[in-house]
Amino acid sequence: MALVAYLQEYEEVDKAKVAKRGGRYSMKRFIVISTIILCGLGLLAILLEAEQRLKATREQKFVFRYKINEPMVYSMGMKMRIDMQDEVNNKTTTTTELRYRFKLTPLRASEDEITTMRLEPLDLEGDWDIISPDRHIVLFLRGSKMKGTVNGVTIIDTEKGIGVVEAEEFKKEILPLYLSGEIDIDSKGNVKGLSGDIPFVEFWKEVLDHQMSFFGIVFPDRAIAIGDTWTETLTLKKIGEIELTGKGLRCIVTFTRLPDIRTQEERLAVFSLFAPCSIEGLTGFMEYEGEIIRVHISHLDLTASGTIHFDKDKGIFIDGTMKEIVVANISLQNRVVKMSLSAETTINLIQ
Repeated sequence: MALVAYLQEYEEVDKAKVAKRGGRYSMKRFIVISTIILCGLGLLAILLEAEQRLKATREQKFVFRYKINEPMVYSMGMKMRIDMQDEVNNKTTTTTELRYRFKLTPLRASEDEITTMRLEPLDLEGDWDIISPDRHIVLFLRGSKMKGTVNGVTIIDTEKGIGVVEAEEFKKEILPLYLSGEIDIDSKGNVKGLSGDIPFVEFWKEVLDHQMSFFGIVFPDRAIAIGDTWTETLTLKKIGEIELTGKGLRCIVTFTRLPDIRTQEERLAVFSLFAPCSIEGLTGFMEYEGEIIRVHISHLDLTASGTIHFDKDKGIFIDGTMKEIVVANISLQNRVVKMSLSAETTINLIQ
């Protein structure tokens, strides 16, 4: 505005000079002055746009928001490998890969910003490969169909009616993934309740005990600027196949807001998480060769890391990746076993 006022004043002075000389106020001079004004306004617009971009990097408060009765479809993938090796180099390697699609439909929201979501499974596939000193077990699951071999011999093929009973017994272990139920999630991302069949509730409770909320992130009450960090506490009661006793393993998860990214359709906020844990003297139990046995973990190192993309305008989780590495020395049945676990989980909004 100061620039415009200055130019107006300059224009009046210039007119007065021309009149004093008995001349006319030229159109050329008018065009020059108008051009200067337009350039000034253009510069002002550029500065305002830059200021808006700068505001986008300043503090913002993040919340989950859902539209009632508008479903979202996610795909989830999990790859995990567990190696168990004893002091005489007997080694068992278990590799698991699951692919799971499900639908989340917001049903209702309460006054305290808790949304009830209905979770419905859409598709499930799985692959298991277990290699031990005396056998090699391979299992495939595609929806309701299942195949399995032991040392190359087919023991399960549900399409051909082979091992149907054994297949049904195995499916009981993953029955919750076939069930629907409801999950209550607050605006920060905390899971506040589960309802449905008992297997559904127990399964998802165990899953949620192993990660930060349903989507792996919980936002703080305060606003977050790029570069800001905050922490949450996660207590693990299970590591791989080992159920921990006592207080479990307490980990501090550090979240950091990274610079936003822009896709073709939207601007996404980016968050990283990092959780290193190291502890000695844990106890627990696990199933080993068909028996439930007690275990003592003399030392354990765990590192978890991940990246999350969040649509801050719509208030929805877009995608995320979590990686976890565990190395532990375990005593069981008078044997010392070294366990190493690596896992990667991804989740993506596909519809």
